[in-house]
Amino acid sequence: MSCMPQPPAYQEYPADILNDVNFIQMSMAERGLLWTMRMLCWKNIHLPADNTTLAKVLMIPEEILNSIIHPRVQDFFKVDHNDPTKVFCPSLEDYRHEIQKRRERRSKAGKAGADARWSSDDSNAISGEIAQEER
Repeated sequence: MSCMPQPPAYQEYPADILNDVNFIQMSMAERGLLWTMRMLCWKNIHLPADNTTLAKVLMIPEEILNSIIHPRVQDFFKVDHNDPTKVFCPSLEDYRHEIQKRRERRSKAGKAGADARWSSDDSNAISGEIAQEER
């Protein structure tokens, strides 16, 4: 498997999130916290599980974090079984894995297409060397 860069963005469908009962019941502060944590998870994969460190990462006082980190927000995140000091967003990780699988399928298809094109006897493909000579 090649080392591909992380995708820069994720796609979000409003209907998916707006149909979530937990999201609908959130205050605006809780929604802002959720979106910030999701964006940080997309970029960093994990966030600290403890509120003291998480507050520092979010750059807000811990008292404010404790007042808005309701279970409705926490339900969007799970503790990493390999490292219980970290949490991640399962829906974003599922999406990240789908992107990776799609990239790998496209890469294989592209390589297979190139192999077929360049190995065919009746191919009209022009190699770089021949193309340079024809100019």
